[in-house]
Amino acid sequence: MPKVKSKSITRNYFEKIDNVSAKCKLCAKVIKVGGGTSNMLAHIKRNHPQATVEVDRGQVGDQPGATQAQETSTSTTQEKPTDTPRPIFQTTLKMTASSSKKKIDKYLTMMIATDFQPYSIVEDKGFRKLVEALNPSYKLPSRQRIRSDLMPELYQCAKLQLASMLENIKNLALTADMWSNQNMDCFLTVTIHFFNQNILKSYVLTTCDVPTSHTGENLAEIMTDLLTEWKILGKISAIVTDNGTNMVKMCNLLGIRHMPCFAHTLNLTLDDSMKLSQVEDITNKCKAIVKFFKKSSVGWRALKLAQKERNPDSTPLKLIQEVSTRWNSTFYMMKRILQLSDILALVCRKLDQAPDYLTASEEEAGREVINILEIFEEATKLVSADQYPTSSLVIPLICGLFEKIEHNRNLPNNRYRQDVSLISEAKHK
Repeated sequence: MPKVKSKSITRNYFEKIDNVSAKCKLCAKVIKVGGGTSNMLAHIKRNHPQATVEVDRGQVGDQPGATQAQETSTSTTQEKPTDTPRPIFQTTLKMTASSSKKKIDKYLTMMIATDFQPYSIVEDKGFRKLVEALNPSYKLPSRQRIRSDLMPELYQCAKLQLASMLENIKNLALTADMWSNQNMDCFLTVTIHFFNQNILKSYVLTTCDVPTSHTGENLAEIMTDLLTEWKILGKISAIVTDNGTNMVKMCNLLGIRHMPCFAHTLNLTLDDSMKLSQVEDITNKCKAIVKFFKKSSVGWRALKLAQKERNPDSTPLKLIQEVSTRWNSTFYMMKRILQLSDILALVCRKLDQAPDYLTASEEEAGREVINILEIFEEATKLVSADQYPTSSLVIPLICGLFEKIEHNRNLPNNRYRQDVSLISEAKHK
């Protein structure tokens, strides 16, 4: 079998840069050559094992003297050595490039799914330059191919892995929630929870459009189809949802135990309690203050400057906007305002268009409300965890909340008059 000369390795695998260095065409790494091929051969065998078949077959060495002597003793009738690679050499290179591209395509798709990146990231100039610098030979797939081919393939692979895992799990729990996007399209998201080797696992089974009426019957039909598809219809121990009557009826029709979400119940309780007149007056004033500093660039600059003058080494704090659907956003808004109370009072007095800051009695009442809301916020955080089961915490938390309510109710001098009204309302609900 004719040998492959050393220079064929240089031509097919490397691009010469100068007399002492060359760049690998497979990975773009620059190596020192020193006039021979031993470093190039070592690099190929170490980093590109699939591309070494032809090299090993050709028995290429870095011994020009030995090669010359062998060529001299070769019969004139014998076929002369050739520098042209055989087809197997070209096939090996193609196989290497193809498998490398598939691997990178897979990890690119996983990155998009894991980090919630848009498909259009493959068209961003900065991202394309980064990929080119990392691997000049890699060609990014189009956004259309990612959407129509690569992402469905990744989904099917993940679905098969999860289905295989669920075959060996006997007891499963679900959480289900209805939600709407900005276009008012309604969706149902169902998440499955189970223990696997003493580790709590959670996976989203579906986020599906619900174009029909959101009745318990329609939701039960959607859920039956989903559980049948995953072959887990008889394994569900309980379904956790909000307190909606349609969700409760869905569980009853399925014959599966319904568990109301405790965090959602707390949210409803505090939402109603925050509407008490003595609390609402304070929160409305706080919202007016936040609205002014969010919309006024002059006001924000003045607030930022005042904070820097008070503490030059600190980062200025921004006021927090309330979200009407979350009571704890009101808690965070009031807490931040009271945290900056001295500075806010000073800035509001200096700016003509700024709203009036809280009076001394309103500030005191606000601190009393914050004192009790912190207890409910801590309870909400505890039952909202996703690394451990939380249903066993519900009864101890309720008992602890009631105990704190009674403790504050019995404090002398009526110091907590605001939060006593608040928590009395909460306890009643």
